[in-house]
Amino acid sequence: MCSSDLYQAAYMLGGLQLRALHGELVAYGKLGEKAFHDAVLTQNSIPIAAVRWALSPDEVARRPGAWRFAD
Repeated sequence: MCSSDLYQAAYMLGGLQLRALHGELVAYGKLGEKAFHDAVLTQNSIPIAAVRWALSPDEVARRPGAWRFAD
């Protein structure tokens, strides 16, 4: 297995995590579409869990390790 295989898997995993975070925050009206995209881009290159922690308005969602993007 070469490193490009792992890169592609990591890229896909990150995309799935961002899609789940988008659904959680935008679909339920916690953030608008533009506000979500601006906030994600402002966070720069950090793990999705850290982006979720920074964007989440409620304390329950801010617990470390409490979020899963898929069942």
